[in-house]
Amino acid sequence: MTTDKIALEGLQDHNFRTRAAAVAALAQLGERFVEPIIEMLADDCPQVRVAAIHALEKLRPDGAWREHLVYECYVPAGWFIMGEDDKAHEVYLDAFYVGKYPVTNIEYKRYMGDIGHALEVPKGQASHPVAGISWYDARGYAAWAGMRLLTEAEWEKAASWDEGRGARNKKQEKRQEAGGGGHLRHLIATGRLVKGEAGTLPGRKRKYPWGDEFDGTKCNTIRAGIGGTTPVGKYSPEGNSPCGCADIVGNVWEWTSSLYKEYPYQADDGREDMSLSGSRVVRGGSFFSYVGVARCAYRLRYDPYGRRSWFWGCRMGL
Repeated sequence: MTTDKIALEGLQDHNFRTRAAAVAALAQLGERFVEPIIEMLADDCPQVRVAAIHALEKLRPDGAWREHLVYECYVPAGWFIMGEDDKAHEVYLDAFYVGKYPVTNIEYKRYMGDIGHALEVPKGQASHPVAGISWYDARGYAAWAGMRLLTEAEWEKAASWDEGRGARNKKQEKRQEAGGGGHLRHLIATGRLVKGEAGTLPGRKRKYPWGDEFDGTKCNTIRAGIGGTTPVGKYSPEGNSPCGCADIVGNVWEWTSSLYKEYPYQADDGREDMSLSGSRVVRGGSFFSYVGVARCAYRLRYDPYGRRSWFWGCRMGL
């Protein structure tokens, strides 16, 4: 049997490590295997999807294949406005991938089983987000999955930054500034629109993932009156963020990699040192949070060892 046939058969193996290795092997054999690799973007194991993403980044650098992403969303490189009001400031981020959904109970159970620990999932809650885990638990899952925790800057950009809205060319901007430009300058000054190169406005910040007005039908907060977690995707696509993330506010708080430090955000000031002790940032609020906490810019600090029942979950980055 030839190497390519062995690798293609490996894509169907029950063991996720074998499937991930098969993806990597096909990537080495060249672009003619792009289509079967694309199909692995829908695999239910993160290690296989990570292998597929890495392979496709090399085989198809134009990124057209990203329309087939199922469990991840892509956030392009660029500047965005982090924070709000007098804390708003510009931050540049390289491109990254973010989990479309928070990690679920069934996904976390798979991880625990693989490292030799049992986990009982409440009946009927396999597709609910895992809750009540510490920062170290979340970091452990990320390492096992071949992924990582998002920085709080990445989390906020994925939750709030609309790359497609507010864009206009230099001629349009001059025309608007000539008649009623005060409003435009106000939007730029308050961080709702960010002025880019050549007079363009490449993006717009949302207060909530779906827009600027709170809508209790688009997320699971205390206003929903549910009193517990809900299946991931219950509020999708209506409650999705601009890049496509579901449940990014409400349901469970999400651990980030970042130590809690004052703004402005600077990735090289020690806050992203995973070896340091101190409170870590959680984002997004939970089913027990009030409306003001569900804002994309809201941040909270918490003890990384804490496992506050039902509140703390996580979402992966790559």
